[in-house]
Amino acid sequence: MDDLLLTFAEVAVAFAGFASIASVLGRQRSVQARLRLQMLLIYSLSVLFLSLLPAAGIRSGFPPAASWRSASAALAISTAVALAGPLRRLSGTLRASGVPYTRYLPLLLALQLGPIVVCGAGALGAWQDQLPIIFVLSLAALLFVSAIVFARLVLALLADPPPAA
Repeated sequence: MDDLLLTFAEVAVAFAGFASIASVLGRQRSVQARLRLQMLLIYSLSVLFLSLLPAAGIRSGFPPAASWRSASAALAISTAVALAGPLRRLSGTLRASGVPYTRYLPLLLALQLGPIVVCGAGALGAWQDQLPIIFVLSLAALLFVSAIVFARLVLALLADPPPAA
């Protein structure tokens, strides 16, 4: 399980690194591209820290059940907070620009709301025997959201013309 969580952390670092490079190279991009960049950075860093949290708790001497419960609570809370800001800005941006909601938005919402509900219930004491698996699957869902945002960002950066010199 630790190897899988470390792999998630490595992939999240790669996404965050790309977001940093893209922010430096593409200074004058569209509002949607900047929002995707921000979402990618938020979710990548969240997955990075959350994937290291259970092992840090267990190695610090906390009981494994308490470490998984606290990591699940942290995942539910951080995902809810991370979802609120970009979602509000995205809906305002799409309404202001007249761009219709994209087809992948319900999938992104489901992939983000599912871990909030399941890990929140796990943090409150449900599914104690399966909580490590639920936590890892929830992190995988958030990493998949990062991958979708990453793909959309790359396509947007390729489609946008470079800024005039």
